[in-house]
Amino acid sequence: MPFSPSFLPSTPPHPQASIPAFFFNYSSNYQLLTVHNALTKKSTKTSNLAIGTTMGIITTVYVVLGLTTYNTFGADLQANFLGNYGNNIVIDLARLFIIISVALLFPLTIFTARASIMSILGPNFLKEFNSKRVFLTITLLLVAFAFVVAISVANLNVILGVGGALSTVPITLVLPGSYTASLAKEGPAGDGDRRKGRLAMYSGYVLTFLCLYGALAMQ
Repeated sequence: MPFSPSFLPSTPPHPQASIPAFFFNYSSNYQLLTVHNALTKKSTKTSNLAIGTTMGIITTVYVVLGLTTYNTFGADLQANFLGNYGNNIVIDLARLFIIISVALLFPLTIFTARASIMSILGPNFLKEFNSKRVFLTITLLLVAFAFVVAISVANLNVILGVGGALSTVPITLVLPGSYTASLAKEGPAGDGDRRKGRLAMYSGYVLTFLCLYGALAMQ
């Protein structure tokens, strides 16, 4: 039976129900530092160009698909709009490509999550215990957790919403805000940057809570 907490409303609040999935579409923010480090000529100009191009492509695809599918199906539009098209060779190929994409991305996601957990545990913990056994245990727990979530949650939009609320919102607002506040110049010269950073950071905290509530209410 799909997970559905009793304290959540039957109708998700708006716009909290839509904002998390919208943020999830900009999860390429994760790769910005990686892209910057991969640039041959590292500069603010080239980084801004890469960021602007990425955001422009994502926004264009998001808006075009959103408008065209809503114009076609209206209020009957599903979170996974491919479900509205029934079965034909083109849609079946699209579903196949999605399966391939998820299958290829899943190991990368597990790799990142496992590396983060092992870095939190620290080298002393890994030395005390069998590091290979810890490695396998973490991997199995992550795969088992992903499997349980996959069979428990029937609404794809919930997954996108929770992912957007717990990952993309903090990375987009909380982390840059905290960095800006902490790296601001000492004294009055940095007061403006500190205020902006704290505003972004606290807004991110509030928005994370609201988006998570809205995402869970969609189930």
